[in-house]
Amino acid sequence: MIKQFSLLFYIYLFINFDLINAINNTPIIGILTQPIPSSFSVKYGDNYLMASYVKYIESAGARVIPIIYNQDNESLKNIFKQINGILLPGGDVDFEKETLYVKTLGMIWDYVLEVNKNGDYFPLWGTCLGLEEIVSLQAETFDVLTDFNAENYSIPLNFTNNAFESKILKDCPSNIIQSLSFDPITMNNHHFGLSPNTFSSYPSLYQFFDVLAFNNDKSGNEFISLMESKEFPIYAIIWHPEKSQYSWYYEDATDHSFNAVLASQYMANFFVNETRKSNHKFNDNEFLFKSLIYNYNPIYTFKDVHVEQIYFFNTSNRDLNNGLNINQLISKKLFVIIFIFIIIFFK
Repeated sequence: MIKQFSLLFYIYLFINFDLINAINNTPIIGILTQPIPSSFSVKYGDNYLMASYVKYIESAGARVIPIIYNQDNESLKNIFKQINGILLPGGDVDFEKETLYVKTLGMIWDYVLEVNKNGDYFPLWGTCLGLEEIVSLQAETFDVLTDFNAENYSIPLNFTNNAFESKILKDCPSNIIQSLSFDPITMNNHHFGLSPNTFSSYPSLYQFFDVLAFNNDKSGNEFISLMESKEFPIYAIIWHPEKSQYSWYYEDATDHSFNAVLASQYMANFFVNETRKSNHKFNDNEFLFKSLIYNYNPIYTFKDVHVEQIYFFNTSNRDLNNGLNINQLISKKLFVIIFIFIIIFFK
């Protein structure tokens, strides 16, 4: 009996080895695709993802998997369980029209909250539209969003008193803080956002988030620029750090200075480092390899939409069922466990 108990204990340690080895230096991050907006003059599919977000994540040492927004629920959940974090990118989505996209957003939000509450570290990052989505999901209404005059607009940040004690900024080098505070290096390109007054009027928001920075739009109206969850690894910014490195439209107000690039890289490094704390991993390398962004080629679209490169996905010509087959489900761990039980009980 003691021998059997010892073997069971070793099996438990074997199963939970990933929990003991807390740092994952091969993170995989999912980036949510979006429906093609009407403003696009080119349409090579029904989903798209701007390549700048992929490069942004890869620059910090992670790989990317596109989360096709109109997959079935089972396929989406299967992906969530194996990636190490999710990025909600900027873009242009009609929330009233794109109900399936909004449904997928809800699935992501529910999953992120559920697993983090259960002790499974799983980061979420939202940029621009991503911030708008995160606060709307938490408030359970898109009515929290306000119109702002903040398109093509680079400005410094106005930090709150508690900003430098936050998870995202407490280890930020002083030279980057200095640049963010005084140099116009945060490129805003949004016509919706969250006002401090709205934030303060929703307990579901002010009890859940810490606001770390504000800005004023071209008309002097104040909006929230940077926030993080008080309890969970959830982060949201309204400006576009990826543009300093990867966006080159000559009429954009994007700052490409060395300090702007340093600030951009810090944000990417921070988020990717957060995903290293997630111990999710793919059950099968074949499924991983066929899911990575490397299976797709970005298209040079600068002349059409003033975005250098875009990934397009045509889901009508693609099998979106990413579920694992029975051979993939029988992992090496499961085989070892079964083998040990056979030895114990049939010896």
